[in-house]
Amino acid sequence: MKAFALRLLAFCATAFAVLLLFAAFTPPEMEGEWFARRTSEHDTYRRIPEFREWALKGGPEVLILGPSTGYLGIDPKAFEARGHSTFNLASAMQTPEVSLALLNWSLGMGAKPDAVLLDVYPRVWSQSSLPSIKDLIVNRPDPLDGHFLRLAVRSEDPKTILNALYFHFRDRFQKPHDWPSQPHLYQLGHTHSRTEVSPIKYFNPKKPQLNDANREGFRQLRRTCEENGIQLILSMPPLPCKTEFTKPEAMKGLPWIAGSDWPLERVDTLYYDDHHLRGIVAGGGTALIRAGKVLDGVETINEDEATGVQIVMRAIEEPLRQIVANAGGEGAVVVNTVREGEGDFGYNARTEVFEDLHTAGVIDPTKVTRVALENAISISGMVLTTECV
Repeated sequence: MKAFALRLLAFCATAFAVLLLFAAFTPPEMEGEWFARRTSEHDTYRRIPEFREWALKGGPEVLILGPSTGYLGIDPKAFEARGHSTFNLASAMQTPEVSLALLNWSLGMGAKPDAVLLDVYPRVWSQSSLPSIKDLIVNRPDPLDGHFLRLAVRSEDPKTILNALYFHFRDRFQKPHDWPSQPHLYQLGHTHSRTEVSPIKYFNPKKPQLNDANREGFRQLRRTCEENGIQLILSMPPLPCKTEFTKPEAMKGLPWIAGSDWPLERVDTLYYDDHHLRGIVAGGGTALIRAGKVLDGVETINEDEATGVQIVMRAIEEPLRQIVANAGGEGAVVVNTVREGEGDFGYNARTEVFEDLHTAGVIDPTKVTRVALENAISISGMVLTTECV
């Protein structure tokens, strides 16, 4: 027995030494073949270190957790506009089990959120936590914290445990990973404005149910919130297709935000696919007025560039001016009033009232507004660089 124990110990020591050698010398191009391929798709490599800085200062008042419907559909700026600091730690395929690990990690670093907003997309209820665990242990720029190492061990998946150990030591021995760029915009703690669009498909008619692991993860998450005086709020994302489900017993008795209460839930042009919102902005030309503020401090190197900035600033006012003119109003006056406001404050031409356009339902898909501006600039550039029209 003693000899067997010694041989087992020698084997483990040898395996660990080999793993350290791989972590120290494996070239990046071979990493994906031997272990796992790193990706910047979900911006985990940005959000983990950014959140750590927030947590060390006490953290945000509202912490957003859950799968990608919360990652792409819940904008922290909506909370911050109402005076609540917010950080979005939702991620692709994030199950309640992984949300619990992220909450414990944030509390361990000193974060003291007043509320946790948990996105409860039904399709994730019965899924494995392995894809989300892989994202957290592979797609980050620094060695793993103990919470994530324990999460990998609890998965009882040999490959996940091996990847956790490899990338933990890899980021200690080798230079930082060169993260590829992604075709979307990014802001602190939140990703938005994806470019790819998939056909809208209907859900599998089978009613989703919490599996045992996710049910226990949710119960522990709820208990952790209660023990730390954190208000747990559940958010069911809006979905363009009819979904039948029964609210799990473990979720009853908690504040519930139903996406089905949103009047625009079934407007499919507001979605990338069958469950991800494109994102919306205040309509009626207001979003362009807000975007124009970034040009106020732009430094130019010559008079031509300064003239170009002035042309763009004037051009982004035109949609609102034209809307007001069509309604029989004075465009210049309305533009100045909207410019002095903030957030979704704008002009509702239908009622001829200045109000919160988001609340009033005067909205545009983010991509529509962005692409319109990009195409206008592209066409302008083509005209300017063409010798004849």
